[in-house]
Amino acid sequence: MSPLLKTIVNMRHLLLFAFTLATIICAGQNHCTREGLFVGKWTDKYELGDKKYKETGFYKIVKLGKYDTLEKLHETTYWVNYKNNRKILQFDARFGDKISVKDSIWVVKNVSGQLLEIQNWDHGILIWRKEFSKKRDMHTLKYNDYINDTSYNVTYQGKQLFKKDENNPIRHCNPTTVYYPNRNLIIPDSEIDYEGDFGTPSRQPITFDITSKKPTRILSMKSGSNTIRIIPSKTLPFTLQPEDKLSVTLDFTANSLNYTALDSITILTDESKIPYKIYCAIYLSHFNRDNMTTVKEIKLSKTKDKYLFISQIGRRGSIRIVSAKGKEKVYPLRGIAKINLKTLQTGQYELTVLGCEIGAILNLIITK
Repeated sequence: MSPLLKTIVNMRHLLLFAFTLATIICAGQNHCTREGLFVGKWTDKYELGDKKYKETGFYKIVKLGKYDTLEKLHETTYWVNYKNNRKILQFDARFGDKISVKDSIWVVKNVSGQLLEIQNWDHGILIWRKEFSKKRDMHTLKYNDYINDTSYNVTYQGKQLFKKDENNPIRHCNPTTVYYPNRNLIIPDSEIDYEGDFGTPSRQPITFDITSKKPTRILSMKSGSNTIRIIPSKTLPFTLQPEDKLSVTLDFTANSLNYTALDSITILTDESKIPYKIYCAIYLSHFNRDNMTTVKEIKLSKTKDKYLFISQIGRRGSIRIVSAKGKEKVYPLRGIAKINLKTLQTGQYELTVLGCEIGAILNLIITK
């Protein structure tokens, strides 16, 4: 055998050994074919931003030609016709017409082992996804009814079914939401957003009606922080019949001393020991986008008011407070800024509030 031929044979042996070794290593960690297709049980580790994740599940090898493909979105993503609906097919490896697709149950955890998601796949098409809290309680279930072209987003709070969002573009222009679908009381909105300002002498209350599917005795209603005054139309306890309704008025009484951005209404009934909850996101401030054209001066007391609250008026914002002597303080403005008046001396200031392409300058007076 010539030296050149011997060298070629040795190189072929070396390449074959390297390929075999790589296949053995791959098979030891996960399972893949010589074509590089994933198959069987698989564990994948990856990073998103500064967070690390691990997902475990099963791959199947199928032919791309078995799908009724409608449109190619990416090298590994297609629109396909799935049970007479337009859905997304995803695959993670391809060799010719063969593709590796996720199938059955996949579990997603973080590096600490905390359960984050459980996913159910049907040959590369995501059927449903369950998301979990730190206490391993399921808080979200997302699934699709492909027969009726409807998607659902089910949310759990306090170990009970809290709300069910239904999105059917044919029947409804916008998604519909039902709170506590498995319980008696029908509450039109259990996620209330309330906006106002501390300078308004009397804020506009919110009123809504509660009805019931079955006779239910409402025992009590209580605010978590006692800054929401609850005014029911009937004296509690009260038995709500299916043909009746109970009007409830919420009066938001918070001031800058006891203001909290998140509050909740707890409703106790004889139906269950688990209460109903109405979650309130409260946006109160001395200066915001609604009153920025009318408010020219803010006067606050360090003892009676204690804090200055300013709402964000644009996507990016900042606050600039300049004393009469020219001493300047600058604060970032995201959401609602809370400035402790202890950090400011009594006196008059120039207050500048800036947002994206918008801003205002007004007087700020601090008293004892």
